[in-house]
Amino acid sequence: MDLLEVLEKLIPCIKGKWFVGDGALLGITRGGGLIPYDHDIDIYIFEDTEIDLTNSELEEQDYYVCKKIYSPKNIIKKKNTWHEWISVLKPHYPSFNQSLMYQYASTNTSECGLYKENKIIPKFTENHIDIFTLYKKDNTWQLPPIICDKMKIPYYQSDLELTSTNVLGFPVNIPNNAEEILERQYGYDWRHPNINFKYY
Repeated sequence: MDLLEVLEKLIPCIKGKWFVGDGALLGITRGGGLIPYDHDIDIYIFEDTEIDLTNSELEEQDYYVCKKIYSPKNIIKKKNTWHEWISVLKPHYPSFNQSLMYQYASTNTSECGLYKENKIIPKFTENHIDIFTLYKKDNTWQLPPIICDKMKIPYYQSDLELTSTNVLGFPVNIPNNAEEILERQYGYDWRHPNINFKYY
């Protein structure tokens, strides 16, 4: 099942306010579709929004900072669980270089020492939807601070308005001020693809 099919099957399961963000929003706004090498789509939901997969063939997994929605028919995502654990902890220790971070995470005297107990084995597949929940704070909609620091998405205005677009072949919600959001995330030249960009 390709990524668009996963999204189309997910949308009826979302009960409440939601919108497409990040790379998928960039592709939709700049080129009228998903970026070809993207293997996931970031969806933002509001704190009172629910996702009910009861009658869906899709499945979900809680994975550190978000939920992963995926089709179990697809190929499972291969990840290095140790590196994933490090990437989750790194925003807590921004002054640590890579060597110090690995040394600290290897000890058994800190929260990092709980790796064996707290690591998450990925069940989600290569193509998947990331679900991030926004919370109302100081008249803005925000992700938890640790996610904001990592993803460079500090907030959305409290009066955020959404519009529906059919550029993917079915209706999806995007922010009315998508261009402003994309400039904040990707810089003033976001409209021009970086030909030297490499996806890792």
